[in-house]
This record gives sequence, C-alpha cells and structure tokens, in this order.
Amino acid sequence: MERRKAAIARALSLEIGRPIAQSDGEVAIAIEQFEWFAGEAERLFGETIPSRQSGRLQAVPEPVGIVAAFTAWNFPVKLIARKIAPALAAGCPVICRPSEQTPLTSMLIAHACMEGGAPAGVVQMLHGPADLVTPLLMAAEEVRKISLTGSTRVGKLLLAQAAQTAKRASMELGGRAPVVVCEDADVDAAAAQCAVFKYRNAGQVCIAPNRFYVHADVASRFTERMVEAACALVLGDSQDAGTTMGPLTLASQRDRVEALCAETVADGARCLAGGRRPAHRNKGFFFEPTALADVPDTARIMRDEPFGPLAPIAVFCDLDDALERANSTPYGLAAYGFTASQKKAEALSRGLRAGMAGINTFMIAHAEAPFGGIGHSGMAGKGAGRRQTITWTSSSPTSWPSDDGRVRQPAAPDLVAGPDRRQRPGLPAPRSGRPRRWSLQAGIPSPSTCSTARPTTLPS
Repeated sequence: MERRKAAIARALSLEIGRPIAQSDGEVAIAIEQFEWFAGEAERLFGETIPSRQSGRLQAVPEPVGIVAAFTAWNFPVKLIARKIAPALAAGCPVICRPSEQTPLTSMLIAHACMEGGAPAGVVQMLHGPADLVTPLLMAAEEVRKISLTGSTRVGKLLLAQAAQTAKRASMELGGRAPVVVCEDADVDAAAAQCAVFKYRNAGQVCIAPNRFYVHADVASRFTERMVEAACALVLGDSQDAGTTMGPLTLASQRDRVEALCAETVADGARCLAGGRRPAHRNKGFFFEPTALADVPDTARIMRDEPFGPLAPIAVFCDLDDALERANSTPYGLAAYGFTASQKKAEALSRGLRAGMAGINTFMIAHAEAPFGGIGHSGMAGKGAGRRQTITWTSSSPTSWPSDDGRVRQPAAPDLVAGPDRRQRPGLPAPRSGRPRRWSLQAGIPSPSTCSTARPTTLPS
C-alpha cells in the first residue's frame, strides 16, 4: 500500500514539477478509487436463480473484455484512476489513451499499478495524436468497451464509432451545472463555497458551478460576497505556494473565455469583478476571476459551458421558476442547491435534472457513489460506485435442469462466486470507516437499464 501511494505521488510530482504529498487532494482521491474497487473485486458475486420451469439458473459475472479508456487533461491522476480501478476489479485489461498534455503522469501511474501487483500488460498507455490513435482503438474488435471523460462533441463521435463494432460505452461528458440559492440559505457560507468551487482550477472542471440562480431577497448580499471572493484570489504560478488561481491551459481557451465575457456584458450583464487579462501577467494564459450580475437567460453563457473563471448570476423570485430555468439546457451532469429548509432541499433534489446533486455542498464525488450525468452529459454507466463495477462485466446465465424435470427450489441460498480472483490483479481491501452520507434519489438499484441511480449529497 505505502509503495503504491509513494509511486502515485511521485508520478504527479514529476508531471507538475514540484514535490507533492501523498495526502494531496487528487492523489488521495486516486488512491481511494483503487482501495474502493479493490474491495468491489471481492464482492462481484454471481447468483443462483430458481427457475420457474425446471432446475436452476446460474449467472456468473465475467469480464467484458479489453477496455479502451480516454481521459482529459484537467485531473490527470483522478480521472485515469476512475478508469483503471473498476477495470481491474472486473478483471478487464485496459488500454488508456490519456491527453497529450499530461503524458508523464499516466505513464508513471501505469508503473505504480505494476508495483502494486497488476500483471504485466494488463494496464497499458497508448500515446499519440488523437486522430491517429483513437480510430485504431475504435476499429479493433478486441476492444469491447470504451470509457470517456471528455466533451459532449467527442463523446458523440466515439459513440458513432462504437456502434460499428457494437462496443459498450460509458460517457462522462460536459456539464452546465446550475446553482439555486434560496432565500433561507446561509448566504455567506453559500457564496464562500460557490467562489471556491467556481474558481478552482481556473474554472476548468466539468462539475464546476456555471450558472447561479439566486433569490431576489438575498441576491445583493450573495453577489457582494462573490465579488469579494473573486477580488481576493491571487493569480500566479501554480507552483507558487501563495497562488490561489493559476492560468487557463490553452491560449484558445483564454481567448474563448474573454470573448464570452465581452458578449455577456454586451447582452446587458454587469461585470462587477475581473473581466479581463491581468495587466501584471504577460506570460501564461491568465484571465481574472470574474463575477457577472443581472445576466439574462438569453445570454450564451447560460447555455454554453465557459470552462473558465466566469460566474454569471441571475435572480429569481419563485422556486419553480428557478428549477425550470436551471433545467433549460439538454445537459445534466451536476446541479447544486442551498437552503435551510428540509422541504426545499427535497424539492431541489427532486426538481434539479442532473446525474448528481449537492445540497449545501459541492462535495459530490465519492468512490462509493455513482458519478456521471444524464442527457447530453453522459450515459451507460457512471464512473464510481457498485453499479460502475457491474458495467465492466457481462453475465450469461447457465440453465441446470432438475433430475426429474420438475421445478425445484434450491435447498439453500447458493451464491456463485465470480471469475477466479487469481485472474485479477491482487489489490488490498478498502479502508474501514464510516461511509459518507448519500442517498439515491431516482430509480431503484437494480440491473435494469431503464432506471438510473442519482446520488444527492447532503453534508453531515
């Protein structure tokens, strides 16, 4: 365990050019993924089913086959761990095609997996231009499943290619996460959380809050607190301990954010903080953390994901109206709500159309809970939790007739274990401890592909 932790920490240290502790956020989350799914590997049971005709049925989960995993650059350790860990737990070899912008981290994570006990060749990294590498993986019949964390545009392209060879697909795609702040919320606490999660990683996070709908009674105070938080951020080198927000990754993305901000102001919004490139930073793709008030629903920023440090704030008077506006896009990755009322919390949980919801919290990513979206934000298997492990397996029932052909109930429950665990990489059991509080708000946990489990995270 300690050797694997050290290897992952060393991988990220070399990628970003500074020492990093094993307890740092992204490394800790990656380790948690491996620990959780190591335990899931031991719980991939089959089942014996009494037949209504005769004999019994045995259903045993088997690895679906080789998996091709595609990840984005913004969380190079955590995202790739979410692909590798469930694949190993289900017994699947995995070929990862990481972003060209973070190649070193992925290679050293593969090495860390080998040090942790993964057989040679089970975890592979395939580097190169997307237009050369991806078509080869998508055309290969041996690849039976793909898993992508990326944009909706790329997801649609891969889904079309996957259909040619009938590959399974898990998609975690782009988001347009709304935040609804009710009049009874703790406004100061809500604004503080919103600022932290809006501006972290310079807004380049798929589940970042992107649209803020604030009740008219508290809109002025909320906006003031957001402006204060934006102005207090320190832009600079991300390797500098005094920096609280770094640059955008690409010049093209900085230009896009700049144009979107100017367009929003032209549509009638007021820019109360930021809104331009910092004058004292002539190197790097910096853009100031920005707060925009009185943003009309017709503005493009309320429909398109900025993927940058832009916080558009709009006002509402009726909760039903706020929910309708929050659900006005075809995307549904994450959504958030702030209230002191249990009744309104339930209304927000039921009313926000998204794959995940957070009430009075933005901490919605847990190894033990489903992670993913609905609509244009994702499909077919979420990136964590017990359901995710099942999506990497297939279960083919075997019928066993009774001796005399009569229908018989088995004498005792008979759980049939999954594939021989010796075929899977040896991974340790997960840490013990009290699980986080989360509840399934939609669907019933079942193998049905017609239902979905949507976790709503509630702070303790």
